[in-house]
Amino acid sequence: MIAGMVYLIPAFSLMTTLIVAHVVVRGRRGWIAAAMAGMALTGMVWGIWQGRQQVGWDGIGYTIFAVLMMAPAVIGTALGALIAWWRFRRGPRRIEGSGACS
Repeated sequence: MIAGMVYLIPAFSLMTTLIVAHVVVRGRRGWIAAAMAGMALTGMVWGIWQGRQQVGWDGIGYTIFAVLMMAPAVIGTALGALIAWWRFRRGPRRIEGSGACS
């Protein structure tokens, strides 16, 4: 059960930030998504920096924090914001033959 957390925590981090960034950018508040990415990136850099300051195996926790929690958060925020921006730029599209917009 514990071994599965190695996949669950990054997936949860990625999906939550992706959804939040998508909703925020679709609501025309892109600066919040930029702040989210900046905070996650700062946390990732801090974790790597702290891990490098430690001796031996003591820094592995900081590296795990940076790689398994903060990196997916940065990627999720960027993907969510880009998808929302792309869908906004593309505009509303009508699906041919669906009858929904007839």
